[in-house]
Amino acid sequence: MPFDLASWVGYDMDGRTDIGWADCVRLRLLEKDRQLGWYLEDLAAVDRQDAPVALLKVLDEIAGQLEAARAHTEKARSLFDGPLETTDGLAEAANWLTDPGHGRLIALKPVSARLRRLVADHPDAACAVDLALLAMRMDNFGLGAGRVHFRMNATQLHNAVRRRLDRDEAVDLASRSALIRLNELYEEEAPLAVNFAALAMETTTAVRQFLTIAQFVKHIDADSDIRLLIAECERPSTVLAAIYLARLFGVDEHVDVSPLFETPPALEGGERFLDVLFSQPAYRKAVKMRGRISIQTGFSDAGRFIGQIPASLSIERLQPIWRG
Repeated sequence: MPFDLASWVGYDMDGRTDIGWADCVRLRLLEKDRQLGWYLEDLAAVDRQDAPVALLKVLDEIAGQLEAARAHTEKARSLFDGPLETTDGLAEAANWLTDPGHGRLIALKPVSARLRRLVADHPDAACAVDLALLAMRMDNFGLGAGRVHFRMNATQLHNAVRRRLDRDEAVDLASRSALIRLNELYEEEAPLAVNFAALAMETTTAVRQFLTIAQFVKHIDADSDIRLLIAECERPSTVLAAIYLARLFGVDEHVDVSPLFETPPALEGGERFLDVLFSQPAYRKAVKMRGRISIQTGFSDAGRFIGQIPASLSIERLQPIWRG
């Protein structure tokens, strides 16, 4: 059965002081560097015996493009290892990474499309199968070693979104009015322009993670899929808040918002939770755009909240709901 991996190792900024946004950027650039190196190894291993000259020319062009992209990525890594706490250091690193020149490559789909055209034009070439497999790997892994997985908890999302709801009164995020307003905001607000300066100055945990995701998508890997886990999620409005913020920061086409069912209210009221969530226009639109529903259950943490056996039974009761 085909599968891929998502990891939050190195990207879990939730409640930590040892991993900051710059660490996440450095790790993402390291992944990109290594993946480009693996693709170059795959290209070098292609059987070129008796291959048409036109095919060899394109392969050399693709190898040159990947080599330039790797050199650009390695320099970006070195700059983000520098003194980012200084204005000049941050500006130098950000300017290099965001400049579209110097061999920067942020999307592999055009490269894999060229490989597929080669296979279509030269189906009898000895390397046709190798090129088809390489194109498939590029589409699957992109410019990283695996799917990036971010995590934040419901409280952090609530704190981030309250500032953007009506400010003249206290907003109850469990209320129907909050759901209505979040659906409206999802449709009304245009994506914000974001940059590394905004990321460096941001203090709100949830917003800082969305800003980091935006930089990944804009300047490192535009084809990446990112899973966003919401811990201790007990309200449909929490999921809507995450979907709205993803849209606000321009990453809604790349992010799968995944509520984590682990607390007693979420496990015991999961059926009603999902009924309400699936009825929200913003959620339905986001799911159709992404082509998938992402839901996670926390066996270990759920066991800590209500006990392992009751948690397992609660999760089993939820499964037919999202399967059907």
